[in-house]
Amino acid sequence: MGCGVKEIIPEDVLDYFDLTYGERTPLTGPHVFRCEKCHAEMYPDWWIERQKRVTD
Repeated sequence: MGCGVKEIIPEDVLDYFDLTYGERTPLTGPHVFRCEKCHAEMYPDWWIERQKRVTD
């Protein structure tokens, strides 16, 4: 999953994206960002843990 860099995204930024893009792109999973270093997709830790439980 990329280079392993972690980033904290403030809640107000996520709320802004919901307000701005919510009607055009229904959210079916978590907010996903691209790593500026390696360009891999970055998922929230809670989402990764949930996916591990589902596949185990």
